[in-house]
Formats: sequence, structure tokens, C-alpha cells
Amino acid sequence: MTLMSRLMDKTSPSCAKQCCGVCIVCRKGRIAQRANVEQPHLHAFELQPSNVLLLQQIVNLSASPIDVHDVAISNESGVLYTQDNGAAAGYESVGASRKPSRGSIPRPSLSLDDFLSPVGCRTGHQGQQAGCLPLASGQHVQIVSIDTEGWDALVLHGMQRSLASHRVEFIEFEYSRAWKRVAGEISMQQTLEWLHYLGYVCFWHGNRGQLAEANGECWLPDFHKRISHRWSNLVCSYRADLVDEMRKLQ
Repeated sequence: MTLMSRLMDKTSPSCAKQCCGVCIVCRKGRIAQRANVEQPHLHAFELQPSNVLLLQQIVNLSASPIDVHDVAISNESGVLYTQDNGAAAGYESVGASRKPSRGSIPRPSLSLDDFLSPVGCRTGHQGQQAGCLPLASGQHVQIVSIDTEGWDALVLHGMQRSLASHRVEFIEFEYSRAWKRVAGEISMQQTLEWLHYLGYVCFWHGNRGQLAEANGECWLPDFHKRISHRWSNLVCSYRADLVDEMRKLQ
């Protein structure tokens, strides 16, 4: 049994196997990694209340340096709506909506620019404080990893100030056909063009570790036809040393 499996079995209610995600991470052995910072600290943002409780339990059981934030991340701070199934904690395929529907629940939302801004500690739904992490001058976020069931483009646009000032060194996000419904038919192409304009070089991330450069002169119209109805992860960075290392994996 892997470490993730043991942690899931100790949660209450026991974590649904959907926790594994598409990559089935809970069935794989632990990967030994060494962080390139003396005291790494992570922040996790979650839309669904049942998953917030699950994440908090896993963090407590593992004593990990992670803050779990009971707030959705989007392109602006305010309120979103979602469905929540507390009996199946760990289910990850429920997205958000801008409008309420039958059985939906309101959730506070926050842009990452607001989260990272000294003046961005805005109050969410019904006065709930969403929290913030103001960056001091010269401070950077090493990595932002996004998986928001089609809302990834909006999350990226909610951190446009941070990206434009190169305060985020590395980005990972997921593309799926849900992007079209949330952000528009050619939103993948538009987002990659925008990131290229900001100085970020992006790569498609293959299931076996290979990378393929995706934006700038490497963008091909065929990408939209071949990938727009599927799922794929992308990774981006402005740092020349990281880009050089990623190009070695092509």
C-alpha cells in the first residue's frame, strides 16, 4: 500500500478512489524529491467543501507544510456555485458555475493576483475572509499548478499581473474540451499566444515525461484540431535555465 493510500484510508469518510485522478497517483510508489528551497511552503485551494475537509485531514496526518484554503480560484474575486457530494470526498470532476442552479451551493472565489497582493485580501461570500499571501518586493512563487475542470484559462487570467511581472516562475495547467464552454472555442490558442507575449515558453506534457514546445513559433494550427477534444497538461516558464532543461526533454 502506498503512502497516499494509507492516508486516504485514515480519513473520515474514507477517501473515494477518485482521489487518484487520471494519473492514478495513489497506486504508485512514493517519488523521492528534494526541494530547492530551505523551507518550502504550499497553498492548496479547493472549490468543494467535502474536499477541503479531506485535504485538511491529509495535511494533518502527513504533517505537510501546506495551507488549505476553503476558496475557489478564478479570474476575479467574488462568488461561484458548485455541487458538492460529501459522501464521496475526493471526487474531482465537478466544476463551477457563475449562476446558481438547483442544489448548488455558493462558494467564495479569489483571483491569484488578489491572493498575492498586499491590498488584495478581499472578503468572500457572506463576509468570509478568503485570506491572502502578499509578496514582498523581490519575492517569487516557484510553481503554480492548476487543475480546475475547464476553468484553467480563467485562473491564469486572474494572475495576469503576477505573470506580467514574472513573479511566478513555473506554471502547470490542464487543457480539456471544457475550456471551450468556459472560455471560448479557440481559448487554448489565445492563452498560449498571451503567455508567449508575456515571455513564457510552454510545452505539452506527455504521459511518459516527454515535452513538446507549444507556443511562439512552435504553435501549429493542427494542435487545435488534434488536441481540442482531449485532455493534456502543459508546463510553462520564463526562466531561460528551466526552458533549456525542458527543451532537453523533447
